[in-house]
Amino acid sequence: MMKQKAMFFTVLMAVLWMACAPLKGNENGDLKVLATTSIIADVVRNVAGPNIDIFVLFPAGSDPHGFSPTPQDLVAIGQSDLIFFNGLGLEDSLSGFLAGVNESAVVIALSEAIFLEDSADPHTWMDPKNVSNWADRIAQELGAIDPSNIEEYKVNAAAYNVELDNLDQWMLSQFETIDVSKRVLLTDHEILTHFARRYDFEILGTLIVGTSTLSEASASSLADLERLIGQRKIPALFLGSPESEAMATQFAADTGLQLIPIFVESLSEADGFAPTYLELMRYDVKLITNALK
Repeated sequence: MMKQKAMFFTVLMAVLWMACAPLKGNENGDLKVLATTSIIADVVRNVAGPNIDIFVLFPAGSDPHGFSPTPQDLVAIGQSDLIFFNGLGLEDSLSGFLAGVNESAVVIALSEAIFLEDSADPHTWMDPKNVSNWADRIAQELGAIDPSNIEEYKVNAAAYNVELDNLDQWMLSQFETIDVSKRVLLTDHEILTHFARRYDFEILGTLIVGTSTLSEASASSLADLERLIGQRKIPALFLGSPESEAMATQFAADTGLQLIPIFVESLSEADGFAPTYLELMRYDVKLITNALK
């Protein structure tokens, strides 16, 4: 741990020395915005339009729970005017970095007011109603720092919220095809609590107890899950993070479950199945619906 801290501060000093260098893509003078996840970045782009230069901290397909910033990442943080992150513990690996590297940036935790009384699940965007709250907050914060374009941000947010509402209604219609008794979810870690609450699903359990892939599975909890699966005849295990793939693959093989990877932590690459938030949700909904109905 001490060695990691020493390495970080060495890198940080180098980054601060480089901070005056221009960041590629930000030469046109637009507002410089940083988003931790590709999902947040997609929502920001829909609200901001062409008025910003945006840097996405976590690469597509990465696990936000264990992310380590590179020197270039820290340069981007240092040069940002506005930083959007999820909060609720999702980016714990960046604790202290965002505000510590750039004290002049406005740093916004989009999910700080979105929580469930009985869960610490930070994956709030799995309910589109929560992303609608994001869009309104993003428009508000962009307008505060860039008042000349505030009306455009409001209009864009309103238009995107219509798309989110359409998505929500479509999801409700899809899940009507699944008998209520079969709306039962098993995942690698706690990722679908907000989703389950909105769409009336039961969470049977998770392989890893907790909301982060940095936690570990226990033999006793896995044994309990195996018994429940046998009793409830659960057909599928939904995998939300590649970090859990080896363990999930073995568990699925041992229990006869179908292992179904879904997009939760990140968008896909541009040519993948989930290049935007709206497409991510539609892709996941089709997989979940086909597996359970």
